[in-house]
Amino acid sequence: MNNMRPLSLNMQYFGPFIDEKVDFRHLSKSQLFLICGKTGSGKTMIFDAMVYALFGKTSTESREEVDLRSHFADPKLPTKVQFEFEIKGDEYLITRTVKYIKEGNKNPSNATVEVYKKIDDKWNLETKSINTSNDYLKQLLHMNVKQFRQILILPQGEFKQFLVSNSTDKRSILRTLFDSDRFEELQDQLELEMKKELALIESHYQKISQYMNDMHDFENEQLIDIKTIEGHRYEVILNSLDLYEKVGHENLEVSMVEKGKQEQQVNEIEKILKQDKALNETFDTLLEKQEILDELKKDESKINDLRKQLKYLKTVQNMTYQYNQLRDKEHSLNNEVKQEEEIQQSIESNTTNLNEITERIEQLNRNSERINEFRQFVQNTNHIKLSLNKYIEAETKFPNIIEEQKNLNKLIDKDKHEIETLKSKLESTHYDESEEQDKIKEQETLKLNLQELQTKQKQYSEKLELLDKQKEYTSQLTHLEKEKTQFEVKLNEKSQFDILNVEDEILKIQKHVHQGDDCPICGSIIESINGNIDFNSLKKEREQQLEVERNLHAINNKITSYNERLNITNEQLNKLENITDTQTEINHTTEHIDKLVNELQIYRETKQQIQRFKNDKYDVEKKITNNELQLNNIKHLISKYENDLSYFKQETGFDTVNKFEKQSDFYAIEIKAYDNELNQLTVQLEKFNEEKQNLQMKIATVSERKSMIEEQIKLATDYLNTEMTKHNIASYEQLDELLQQVKHIDEYEEKINQYDKRYIEVKAIVKELSKKVQDKERADTSETESKLTEAKEALTVIVKQMNQLQLKIDQNKQKIIAIRQVVEKIENDLQDQEELIELSRIMNGKNSQKLSLENYVLIYYLNHILDNANRHFLKMTNNRYQLVRKKEKSQGLSGLEIEVFDRFSNRTRHITSLSGGETFQASLSLAIGLSNVVQQEAGAIHLESMFIDEGFGTLDSETLETALDTLVNIQMSGRLVGIISHVSELKTRIPTILNVNKNGFLSTTSFNEN
Repeated sequence: MNNMRPLSLNMQYFGPFIDEKVDFRHLSKSQLFLICGKTGSGKTMIFDAMVYALFGKTSTESREEVDLRSHFADPKLPTKVQFEFEIKGDEYLITRTVKYIKEGNKNPSNATVEVYKKIDDKWNLETKSINTSNDYLKQLLHMNVKQFRQILILPQGEFKQFLVSNSTDKRSILRTLFDSDRFEELQDQLELEMKKELALIESHYQKISQYMNDMHDFENEQLIDIKTIEGHRYEVILNSLDLYEKVGHENLEVSMVEKGKQEQQVNEIEKILKQDKALNETFDTLLEKQEILDELKKDESKINDLRKQLKYLKTVQNMTYQYNQLRDKEHSLNNEVKQEEEIQQSIESNTTNLNEITERIEQLNRNSERINEFRQFVQNTNHIKLSLNKYIEAETKFPNIIEEQKNLNKLIDKDKHEIETLKSKLESTHYDESEEQDKIKEQETLKLNLQELQTKQKQYSEKLELLDKQKEYTSQLTHLEKEKTQFEVKLNEKSQFDILNVEDEILKIQKHVHQGDDCPICGSIIESINGNIDFNSLKKEREQQLEVERNLHAINNKITSYNERLNITNEQLNKLENITDTQTEINHTTEHIDKLVNELQIYRETKQQIQRFKNDKYDVEKKITNNELQLNNIKHLISKYENDLSYFKQETGFDTVNKFEKQSDFYAIEIKAYDNELNQLTVQLEKFNEEKQNLQMKIATVSERKSMIEEQIKLATDYLNTEMTKHNIASYEQLDELLQQVKHIDEYEEKINQYDKRYIEVKAIVKELSKKVQDKERADTSETESKLTEAKEALTVIVKQMNQLQLKIDQNKQKIIAIRQVVEKIENDLQDQEELIELSRIMNGKNSQKLSLENYVLIYYLNHILDNANRHFLKMTNNRYQLVRKKEKSQGLSGLEIEVFDRFSNRTRHITSLSGGETFQASLSLAIGLSNVVQQEAGAIHLESMFIDEGFGTLDSETLETALDTLVNIQMSGRLVGIISHVSELKTRIPTILNVNKNGFLSTTSFNEN
């Protein structure tokens, strides 16, 4: 919330003000004050200065920026406004200059602006660019210049603008005050969502149109017409989709009939061609088979020899199994012998290991008594081991804590001695506070005297400067008077007649007179008429005359300006007439103050020394207390450590923790090593015993298998010797060779069988083919093949056409499915978004009330404003008039116009029908109501100040009294209210008056209290 309150206003060459400062700090936070002065004194210029500083504009639209610069401004210095104000506890300072042409320049100097913010009592520059500064201030104030004029400053002739403004203008003001643009954002967002949804639906319509455009019409006129239907008529399109399928399938059936006829023709030609080719193939095959049969007859003798060899090998084949068995058994016997040797070696190794383990276990058993003693000690001291850190701490820290106890006792004794020393110092230091206060009072009195003397000395310096200015202005006036006299002489010489005005008259006279006539001006006879008058030279002389007049006018303005400056300077000198040089008194007073400063410094140093002694004494006492507390803690620790060490020696028998810990760890290691080794030997003993049993079983099994294999070898050898004698085989080498050939028996049999099968097959084929071609000749197939090619090409064309037709039908089917899916989406989207679209329309004013959401909210606030305003308006008008909102409906920004209800006639009428005084009452009431509602609603702006320019002159005495009571109530509610008026009754009623004093062309200001 922005609590805008003016603090000071400084105007330099601004209107009638040369260098004037208005300090609003003279006013309390809630005060009613009157700005009064003569007409043209510059009362409204004070408002202009505030508005110009904030916005770079004047307080009224009718006054231009160039009107703000004083006519008596120093041509080298700018017109400048410095406005200091407060918002939310922060102080701001704006320095803004007016655009002007500096002396000696042709082009104007641009306007400037600087915005400062007070931070830690220092002015910090926030911005100095005009655009950036204007945006910064607009954001700070949350209003533009038009709204500022209508709400905080009610300018002369414009204060009723908010009252009579239309809905659009009121909306701009109210939405800023109540931050209602968020509702417009919501409306825009909903409308955007609605447009998105409508665009989505429209895209669906376009998809339907695109799908329909892509549909194949099969050159059917009815289907061609259907394709032109727009997408939004999707119901009509849906009803016609089945026709596309029907026409497509009808065309497909016609193509299929044509395809069947052509396929039948192709089949008949293929059948004839197939018969011819089959006959030719029979001739070819017969020739080929006859050649093969001749080759087979050539190999017949080789095949017979192979039959004999095969028969012999089959007689030998029976010995193969027994021979292979003999070799396998001999190999198995060798393996068993090797395995028996390996097992025997393992048994010997197992026996050695068992003996070694048994001997080591006996050694460990002999050492068991010593280990049991170790085990008993570890068990008895286990509770000490678990709390070993406690005993280590006691043993380690006990000597240190004893030493710390001694040191603390020494420190306490030393600190007690220091306290006694500090007490002695405090008693010996002298300080009298009453003497110091007397010196301070004397110093303050001298400072006040010094300030008065310095003020007088400053006034004396100003007096000297004014005397210099007086001399300068007098000299300038003397010089200007001389120039004025010179220009007046020139002007008298050139102003004998008005050349430009007589030019037309001369021409008229020349047209109407002739030679010999009487002159209509002087009455003498005209002897000749000169038609060659030099008007250009006459115009040149006239221009010189005008230039002299302009220079004379400029000198008169400068003389007036310097006279005004000289008068002001003389007035200021009269005020300073009794001011004399006070520098000697200032020096004497300054020396006396410096002497007092030195004496007070001694008092302060003594006082600080006493305080240091007290602080040191307090610190030492605090230190003693802390040391005594620490000493008690140490005594407690000493007692605890002594008890712990005594118990440790009693339980362990050791003097030190280190010796006990080493011995205990040694016993634990010995016990663990003994237990681990015994467990390992026991496991190994069981393992080797089990291994011994397994080895004994294995060697018995091997011996049994060995005997069995030897018996089988003997039987196989006897059988083979008998068979070899029977077949005349002299040795096992010869038997090996024969058995190698036995491997090829299957191959030989297969070769003979293949030959026999091939011979019989080929012979039968030759016989059968010879019968088929008997009495026949080869056929010529080229003509039949040509007919078949033509028939197939015709069939291919038909099939291609039919495939294209089927493709079109399938594509149409896909498009139909897609169209139905899009229609389903449209119906779903329309159903889903119906509420959103309706809500958007209602919020954007398309409703029975023809009001948007934001306008509805602003009407709500305006009704509250009118309720608050009518409390004052009814009182001012003796319960006759009441402000009401015009309730006529119209599309757009309606409902914010204001009308007046006349209780005497019981009718509403236009607000402009009120008289001047009644309009002022209504505007004032509305401004108060607006202020109250804004504060109640905690909007963006808090209207803490209000300035009213004129309007009270239109009120009669009774109404004026009522209006003043209303303004008094406003200022009592914590508001600063400023009024510009000529009404004399206000001067007696308003306690504080800001007088604008007019002195010739210049003005000054001063605050007076009634």
